Amino acid sequence: MTQGILSPPFEGIETGMAEKLVETAIATATGFTKEEVEQDFKKRGDLGETAEYLISKTKLKKLASRKFEVNKVFDTMYKIATTSGEGSQEAKIKMLAELLVASSPLEARYIVRFALGTLRLGVGDATILEALSKLVTGERAFKEQLENAYNICSDLGKVADVLQKKV
Repeated sequence: MTQGILSPPFEGIETGMAEKLVETAIATATGFTKEEVEQDFKKRGDLGETAEYLISKTKLKKLASRKFEVNKVFDTMYKIATTSGEGSQEAKIKMLAELLVASSPLEARYIVRFALGTLRLGVGDATILEALSKLVTGERAFKEQLENAYNICSDLGKVADVLQKKV
């Protein structure tokens, strides 16, 4: 998720949410109209910032403050990405809106950017491999071995999982 993707690029799994769907989810989560969401988006130029602002000004009363763990956010995003067929757009909007309702304004910004595929935190494969090396050895010394493993399987998640099991 730090890289803004749900799976290795070769699997081709993307959330598949367009701006209009995300605008509808924001409207659902905040009580603002789609037109108000679109107007704010045009003003800000970033739908993540629009979500952040409108969540902070929500017209809906929160019944409970449900906080999601990262795994829950990931699982929901994965469901959004893999939902297809009749009624899939409505289901995707509902799932995203549920995440937004339970999120803080700042969390909403990044959830929306993730859903749109515009997260762009600048964390590349090499950075993650270096972080894994430091996690295991406390220094960069293990990075070359991790790069070799990554060159064989091209799945950072799998490399990290195997590493965790061996440590």
